[in-house]
Amino acid sequence: YHTTKAYWCIKETVASAGFKNVYPYHAYVPSFGEWGFIMASDLNLELEEIDLKVETKFLEKESIHKLFTFDKDVRIDSIEHSTLDFPLLLEYYLEGWRTWSREKVVN
Repeated sequence: YHTTKAYWCIKETVASAGFKNVYPYHAYVPSFGEWGFIMASDLNLELEEIDLKVETKFLEKESIHKLFTFDKDVRIDSIEHSTLDFPLLLEYYLEGWRTWSREKVVN
């Protein structure tokens, strides 16, 4: 929520490593709020075919697709990836916190 550009930059950075499939997803973590994750694989993930073989307290097969769905206001379809020479991730992260923080982030 606070550092949306940084999140999507991580997705692009992982994709630039050469994985065939990159899956951004998110989950609400009690006490911490909304968290984003990136899963990458050369195998294709078929959400409809996921079979929960263990009992879970919160996750249901019918709600798995929600983890991989992002509202329009947080999706960024075009952003550059980060590199060691050009660590855009840090710039995006600091920009996000400057926008939402009352105090200036020190460079």
